[in-house]
Amino acid sequence: QTEGFELDGQGSALHKASGVRWYRCSAGQRFANGQCIGNPLLLNQDDAQKYARDFSAASGRTWRLPTVDEMQSITVKHCKSPALNPNVFPSIRIDNYWTSTRSFNGPGLGCTTYTYSGNAFCRELVDTPRPFMLVLD
Repeated sequence: QTEGFELDGQGSALHKASGVRWYRCSAGQRFANGQCIGNPLLLNQDDAQKYARDFSAASGRTWRLPTVDEMQSITVKHCKSPALNPNVFPSIRIDNYWTSTRSFNGPGLGCTTYTYSGNAFCRELVDTPRPFMLVLD
């Protein structure tokens, strides 16, 4: 069941309500035969954003980290472990995923989304290595 998403054969999923196109695997993995292959990258928030810029330059398409609001828009509130639809996002890791959103709590803090519950947390140290997802502009 992939309700609310339009999937393509290239590993991306269009979230119909928001119009945001998501890569179905964590950054560092590749999508093949309906699965995510490889290990997710674990980077700090600045390096994750640099990875998105470098990936964009290599692919010719503008990829970026999602905002905290975009991550919240794809969480399924009544689901736990994971709070993202595994039919859309196979092999999603249970972890705090970086977003591009900086915290209003201080310059050294950023916002993550915990994929177990879907809760946002905006007191994550920006130097902490975390997995992240990519969206297309």
